Amino acid sequence: MSVHPDRLFSKEFFRKMVWKYNFSHLIDIDAYHQIFDKAKLKKMYKEPEKLNVLHLYSPQGALPSALQSYLHPRNQIVMDPFPKCRAFYQKHLFPLVKKYNEKVDDAHRYNLKICVENPYKWESYHNFFNKESFIPEEQSDDHIHTNFLVTCNYTNSFGEQLAVQHLNTFGNRNWIQKYGRVRMLSLLDPASAGKFFGYQRGKILRNRMTVQAQAYADAKLLAVSRNGLSHFPEEFIEKSNPVILEKDQFLSASDSMAVVDFQPKKVPTDVNLDEFDYITKTLLVTKIPLKESIDLLGFGASEFFLNEPDFKPFMDKSARDLSAEEFFKLTKLFGYWPFRPDVMLTFEDIGGRIEDTHNRR
Repeated sequence: MSVHPDRLFSKEFFRKMVWKYNFSHLIDIDAYHQIFDKAKLKKMYKEPEKLNVLHLYSPQGALPSALQSYLHPRNQIVMDPFPKCRAFYQKHLFPLVKKYNEKVDDAHRYNLKICVENPYKWESYHNFFNKESFIPEEQSDDHIHTNFLVTCNYTNSFGEQLAVQHLNTFGNRNWIQKYGRVRMLSLLDPASAGKFFGYQRGKILRNRMTVQAQAYADAKLLAVSRNGLSHFPEEFIEKSNPVILEKDQFLSASDSMAVVDFQPKKVPTDVNLDEFDYITKTLLVTKIPLKESIDLLGFGASEFFLNEPDFKPFMDKSARDLSAEEFFKLTKLFGYWPFRPDVMLTFEDIGGRIEDTHNRR
């Protein structure tokens, strides 16, 4: 009996990749399909024949292969600089893709390419879009882009940093987001994923990452490995109801992963995002009430803010208790301060004032 084309991409096949580059690797196609179901990809991408997918790091190609059997996108391009990754694609994956394409009609062909640009370097994207002739159409920001999807495996040591940078582009509408509100499916270390939802080691602890995520994206936890559950409170897991990933679905039993769906929000146009970034960066480093910490924003801040009626709801709150919407309101109020500092003020100066505030406390 002949094997169904989709069954060619098995866990046994992907176990041929014996190196990891410090990434965690989910290699179970059925697990990916459960994640895609939870993400409702078929509902959003109703014309997959027009869908282009960019994968940032996909060392063994399991995610693109799962997406191929699930949605049959028009094109999939993997951006991955690691030589052993390219060798695996050339020696193992591309021959299997060729075999797959011999079994399906043209409408379901697996169109997969890999390029050597490094997703960690921002200039790579300029080079990529020029060299690959991969220029997505621009779509209105009144909806999520329907023909462009990005996935990323950021389970390694620098993944959290890249994920935060991507969130900033959601607000500034630059980089990939200049083409519209482009959705990102992010494979993260569970500890990093927890921070985006306001949790560290399973406890509530909001920080700048949390506020950025809430301000710029609708974020949903789609899946988490069983060994990563401790990074989230039980009630959050019950509410999110993520797909629970088992150790035999990974390349290595020690692998740990959370899958987060980031859908860019339509950010208010009347908020200065540089000032928003300055305010969150400055105030979220301390737990003391805003009526005591507001001078961190600049000398004389308390004289302005404490006399503003619109500041009264914030006075007794810590910055860590503010929602993203409240930070937007605080940013607008900051804009009315005649003597507000240049937001390019160095963080070293801010740090000195933080120490003074704690000493007064």
